[in-house]
Parts: sequence; structure tokens; C-alpha cells
Amino acid sequence: VERPPPTRAEVPLRAHGAVVHPADNGIRAGCLPIPVNLPHTPGFDAAGTIDALGDDVSSLAVGDAVIGFLPMTAVNFVVAISVPRLADRFGGATLLVAGVATALAGMGWLSQADGSGGYLATVAAPMLLVGIGQGLAFAPLTSFGLVDAPAEDAGAASGLVNTFHQLGMATGLAILVAVSA
Repeated sequence: VERPPPTRAEVPLRAHGAVVHPADNGIRAGCLPIPVNLPHTPGFDAAGTIDALGDDVSSLAVGDAVIGFLPMTAVNFVVAISVPRLADRFGGATLLVAGVATALAGMGWLSQADGSGGYLATVAAPMLLVGIGQGLAFAPLTSFGLVDAPAEDAGAASGLVNTFHQLGMATGLAILVAVSA
């Protein structure tokens, strides 16, 4: 399948590897206080090289080595392990609203990236907001989705909550892409 040429602001990457963090292994082993509902896909990072550049991208070059999503993953982890203390202080509903609003702000910012700025301003900073928002929202969202589920239905309820996490993120991204197009 032939790849289409990049749009004016696109930077297509050739991924050479994806990262599963030591934190992911700790979560999987139950050593870190982060609730994970199965199935769980660890890691968000990828490393590779730039394959092509859109006409409006001037701060990068074909062949540059890059890593993506690291800011989101790191801050998501740090915020997520703080959620139990924050929930005791502010309540789960407050964290959920703040998390969704923060993630939405980050996605909105990211949707405006045009390739003319550097990585920090156009990718890293908005991804930090997305990571903060996800870290704040996922645990309360999961808890609220399971709070009244009978014990015999907890597995099905957890699966449904995780499915809607994924559908919600995909739908939100699709809406932002459509609005910004």
C-alpha cells in the first residue's frame, strides 16, 4: 500500500520500537498502587525516525530520530499515583471533572498544532495536559462505573467501563480532528 504524501503540517514517522516502562511492569505485578482493569495495554511511547515532512514543517528534518508521548506517560503516572490522596481531599467527582477538562484542553491545543513550532510547544506541552487529565480522570471514572455493580457482575462492568474509555477517547479525537479540518 502506497503511503499518501504528508499534508502541509504532517510529520510521518517510521516507528522502530515501542516502550513498556518499568512502571508498567510494576503495575502488572501489583507492586504499584495504580488500579488496572484487564485487558490493559501498557506503554504509550514510541521511538523512530521522520519519514517525510509537510511543506510547512521547518523545525525538523527527514531522518531525525524522535520519541513521542513520553511527557504524557510520565505525568499520567505521577498524577495517577496521587489520585487516592487527591480524592480524599477533593472528592472523586471534582477530580473527574478537572481531569476531563484538562485532557480536553490538551487535546484542543494539540489539534491546533501546525508544524511550525518546536516539539515542546506543539507536542510536549499539550501532551502534558492530556496526561494530567487522564491521570486525574481514569481512576474516578472507573470507580463511578463500578460503584453499584454487584460482585458477580464486577468483571463485566469493568470491561464495559474500559470499552467506553477507549470509545470516548476515539470519539473525542475524531470530533477534534473534524472541527479542526
